[in-house]
Amino acid sequence: MKANPHKIALINKKYITLEDVIIFVTCLEVKMSNNIVYTIGHGNLELPEFLRLLKKYDIEVLVDVRSVPLSKYVPQYNVKNIREELKKAGIEYVFLEDEHIGNLLGGRPKVEDCYDDNGQIIYSEVMQKAWYQEGLSRLIDIAKIRKTVIMCSEEDPNRCHRHRLITQTLLSNGMGVFHIRKNGIVEKAKNEKIQMALTQYGGL
Repeated sequence: MKANPHKIALINKKYITLEDVIIFVTCLEVKMSNNIVYTIGHGNLELPEFLRLLKKYDIEVLVDVRSVPLSKYVPQYNVKNIREELKKAGIEYVFLEDEHIGNLLGGRPKVEDCYDDNGQIIYSEVMQKAWYQEGLSRLIDIAKIRKTVIMCSEEDPNRCHRHRLITQTLLSNGMGVFHIRKNGIVEKAKNEKIQMALTQYGGL
């Protein structure tokens, strides 16, 4: 394996500048780029703007993690339309559907013991399910080959299962996660203590 010239330069230098650190970190991030998953929530964004954000971060695959890939409020994101528009943009659309569970990575699985008596989702239960682990494994396999984003409907990741469930599991599996926000800025996701009781917000 060829040695990293920037690493060698840092070792040989007596004093390390901020520029040295930035160059080294950048090289490291590029090297680890196949261990990154992006997330995005379409909200009420116009479709051209949504596609522009994906192109900005060179997304190659979009994995739809909505339990039901339909919306009467923003019909441009209905599965048939979004799949066609993504194809035109050179982006593959993926929906990990199971006839019994629904979307393997959806926030509202068709499994009764994932909910409490009030119908609220319990993420700690979902995380333990074999079908969820299968969906997560398939997502990671895709992301290690091509630049991947997971999409849900809620724009704010903190109010969505893509952060409170999927992101937390990805982080525990050594993946990096970045949330793409509607203003075009990305936020690096952080580990949170997994709630063993009910989450404040249900999945979408």
